[in-house]
Amino acid sequence: MRHLFLLLCLAVSNELFSAATVLVEVEHQENVKISLKDAALGDYLTYQPIFDFPEKTTFGLDDGSFTLLEVVVDGEPYLLYVKGSYITIDLKNSKIKSDAFFLFNRKKDFFETNVNGKWLLHLFEIEKYYKNQLTTIDSLIQVDNAYGYQENGVKYWDKRSAKKLLNYIDKHYSNGQDFKLKYNSPSFIKFSELLYSLAFQYSEKDISRTLSIEEQYELIKNTMPEGMVQAVQLYHFFRPSAPLVVMESANTVDDFKVLDNRVKFAAQKSIELKKANMLPSESTEINWVVGFDVDESLNAFFSKRDYKKPAIIVFWTTFGGAMDYEYHHLKQLQSTFGDYFDFIYVCVNAFEQEQKAKAIIRREGLSGNHLFPKSADAFWKSEWKDKRISTLPFYVITDANEEVVLAVETPLDFNERIQAQMKLIKKNKKTGLTN
Repeated sequence: MRHLFLLLCLAVSNELFSAATVLVEVEHQENVKISLKDAALGDYLTYQPIFDFPEKTTFGLDDGSFTLLEVVVDGEPYLLYVKGSYITIDLKNSKIKSDAFFLFNRKKDFFETNVNGKWLLHLFEIEKYYKNQLTTIDSLIQVDNAYGYQENGVKYWDKRSAKKLLNYIDKHYSNGQDFKLKYNSPSFIKFSELLYSLAFQYSEKDISRTLSIEEQYELIKNTMPEGMVQAVQLYHFFRPSAPLVVMESANTVDDFKVLDNRVKFAAQKSIELKKANMLPSESTEINWVVGFDVDESLNAFFSKRDYKKPAIIVFWTTFGGAMDYEYHHLKQLQSTFGDYFDFIYVCVNAFEQEQKAKAIIRREGLSGNHLFPKSADAFWKSEWKDKRISTLPFYVITDANEEVVLAVETPLDFNERIQAQMKLIKKNKKTGLTN
């Protein structure tokens, strides 16, 4: 029996390691939390440990090409360059063993590191170039709100300022870098995603609804600057908030077959991660509240509370594709702020789609308070309609006294204002400050 058990262990071990071309082992003190993701493509490429012991965490990387990783050790980010078959990082004794060139340094000290590897030198050039581009854009916003706005440290744009900023970038931007390494540059990816947000989210081009997958590929190719196209296609079709059906459909388009190998690899991993996260949550805690209309439902919820707590109210519907990109971000918000905020979802078409709404809620694991108005005109006659709620989904943050602090219609997929406001309220609650 002992020999059989040993053979089984060897078989499992071989299966795990045969798929991995690079092993990353981190030796650490007990109870230290270690996470690993791609430094530039972290939203698409995250790694789950294949062995997770109290004092050692092992990751298997099945992308054996040049890779810049971000290792987070108890919240402190480090950058790790891996090119070889294995690397062992001993955090207890400050030792690193590897069969190839490596770099392991605090993320904020990245540009202060002396390196000799030509690949890293190229990457430094690319990273500095796009970092300077982003810094210039930030500076424009800080001195002239014609280029954007700031609120609680978060930058955002309306259609007018987005257009002006795009015109500025078009006049001053030149793609002088032609390295495949740019997909390892965090600043390049951020810059590409910024251009996407400016060009499409604020240009009134609802390309996801009005164009086929092939037409979307073509529009991005014809709209984005040279050298940015593949990064933008990755972001448009394969970001974590994209619906699985969009990812899988884009994966079959002919244009996808000519993408850079690194982009294709990240896209495929994003699909795998999406499938893994699609499983219904068994721990979803739901409080159902039924009322005749929106106001009655909300009043019933607030009147039954025997405590004071800030809240985020999500007005949403089951029709259209507007919510498809929101569920991922809502779960992220719930994970971060669930202890400090009441999450209240108001399905304004629940009177006709109650079963569909409940199926979506369970499938997406949306814990919280779900209000189901029973009237067909529940939303349009609501006093909340007068709070400038002009499109759905719509988000409202209230403080502990149920006063509206922020109301926005911009999707979470492109807007950090909601998260920034919730972060501020949470911080003030901890320090005892008032809003």
